[in-house]
Order: sequence, then C-alpha cells, then structure tokens
Amino acid sequence: MKPRAPLVKPSDYRDHRPLTERGLNLWENHGWMIWDHVGDEDVLLWLSPYRLVGRQPGGPFAVDDVAISQTLLLRGRFDGGDRQRLSDSRFLAVGYDLGDHLPGDALSVTVDDHQATWAIGDRVFTAAPPRWAIQGEHAGVDVDLELPAMGSPFWLADPAVPVEESEERWFTQCARARGTIRHNGETLHIDGYASHERHVHCGTRYDPPRLLAASGVTWHSGSGDGMQVIALSRPSLGLAWARLVFDDAEAEFRAPASNCRIEERDAWVDPASRITVPSAWRAVFSGPAGSLEIEARAFARAYYLWPHFRHGATVLYWWLADARVAFQLADGRRGEQAFRYVVHDNRLVYRQHLDD
Repeated sequence: MKPRAPLVKPSDYRDHRPLTERGLNLWENHGWMIWDHVGDEDVLLWLSPYRLVGRQPGGPFAVDDVAISQTLLLRGRFDGGDRQRLSDSRFLAVGYDLGDHLPGDALSVTVDDHQATWAIGDRVFTAAPPRWAIQGEHAGVDVDLELPAMGSPFWLADPAVPVEESEERWFTQCARARGTIRHNGETLHIDGYASHERHVHCGTRYDPPRLLAASGVTWHSGSGDGMQVIALSRPSLGLAWARLVFDDAEAEFRAPASNCRIEERDAWVDPASRITVPSAWRAVFSGPAGSLEIEARAFARAYYLWPHFRHGATVLYWWLADARVAFQLADGRRGEQAFRYVVHDNRLVYRQHLDD
C-alpha cells in the first residue's frame, strides 16, 4: 500500500490561455464527477469549465477562443429488473454543444499560494488541495459541494516536465463528496464519492479524432464501504491502470509491472442515438500490489458529442452501473463488495476520410 502523498498545488490550476498568444492550441478543464444514492434515487453529476483555443495551424480544433460551462445530470429511480438492463433514461447535458459556447473572457481564473478559483457564470470551482469545492448554478442545477481528497493524485503526465515542452499536464484525484444539489425544485443531500480530472493540452499532439478511434478511452469509477476504485483503459497509447483507494492508503496496478485488462462483455443499441455501446464490463488487475477483479452491468446512460473539431467528432457516454468488486492485497486486506459504479467512454463517432 502507498501512503497518501498530496502533490497537487494551487498553481496546477493556473490559466494556460497566455500560451495561446504564442499561437498554440489549448484545451483544458477542471472537471468533477460525483455519484451517490439519495433516498431511492441514483445520481450521477459531471461539472466542468473548459477553455478551448484552436488557432494553431495543423491543429484539430475548429473554434477560436471559447469558454465552456458544462453540466451533466443523470438521476432516477431504478429498481429490480430496471437495474438488469439499459433503458432510454432521461438526463440533462448542457454546455458542450456549439450553441452553448461562451466567449473566452467568460471564464475567470485566479491563483494564489492558498487556492485557485475558476469562475464561469454563476458557478465557482475552488481548488485548495487536498480540499476542493463547487458552488453555484448552471442549466438549472445549483450545487454546494465539498470535495476532500481520498488518497494521492495520480499523474498521467510527468509533473516535472513543463507543459510547454510536453504539451500536456494531466492528473486525476479521488475524493469524497458532501453537500447539496438543487434541481427541479428538489434538494438532494449528497454524501457520496467523486473523481476529479485536471487536464491540459496545448500544441497539436492532442488530436481526439485520431487518438480515440476504435476503443477510445474508458474510465471506470466506483465506491463501496469506505473505498473507491478508479481504472483507465486507453488502447491507442497502450495504457491501462487501476487504483483501489482508501482514506489513508491505496493499492495501484499499472502496466507493464501489473497485468491489466478491461473487457466489454455485452452491448446495447441506444434507441435514441442508434449507436451500439457497451453495457457490461469485466476488469482484472494483478501485480505486486495484489489482485483486483470487477464485474459491472449498466442500467442508465447519458451522452453528448464533442463537435469542436475541424474534421470529425467523438461521442462521450456515461453509464450508471452496479458492480461486484473483489480484491486481495499484498498488505493482507481482502474483501468482496457491491459497488455503485460509473463508466465513462470517449471514442470516435466520425472522422473525415481522404482516400485513407
């Protein structure tokens, strides 16, 4: 097990817009996924501001300089047989469509030694690691959430290399989630879990229509009794890893030191989009940290497009699922639990072809 080692600083949330003055492209976010079971409802929430600048010749973006405030909310009562299969679940997804884009100046970022704030419209995201917070309304969803860290951040890009050189800066962070969501005249009291993504890409290497072909990138997140699992598969980069996170420690599985496999076990034709998507998964990880096995089946979904590319589009699906998680760790911890589970998938839906 690895002890908690918080490495994230407020400066990791600086605004990279000045890089675009040199003519570089930019895509960055400050995203949070929150999930819980409140009363008899399952709740999945994704909130994120983004900055998108697409001025660099040879880059994939078709936008000039825009800000985005995104809210996705999937909530509903799913009982008995409703949890054994997917259905055309209702959901709210506002912000990423071209008609929702805002001027670049709509996003304000301030950073000092103690915290960073990202403000867009009536919503404010505060980062004071190892604690975060989100307050405010967008798209009829008003939140007041506190997000204390679970475990340490996981860096998917080397934090010692300047973003100007690597063209990316990317980490995830598991957290608890406590507070309220107000929607449709109701107040949902949240005492659940969260997963945070801070993602920066500049330059031309980040090209989702190319990188996310075929299997794309798939995130798995879930929560049991006092623990959280997070896993990633990105076949185009040969990347797969997972963590089992407790409040005070974590077990990590990462290729090639560990064997990592995430499989799609069933499929479903979405009656709204007519896209065939996965509906069940099996994930197996083993290595020096021990072993971790996950069986998950989805019962609700939400989706939207990334339409901001010059030549193509990707589709992003989100699923609520039930899972069984079994683990046997090198430090002696072992168990098997039912997990509330979320799967998120971003993959190519269309790319312009020129005789290729």
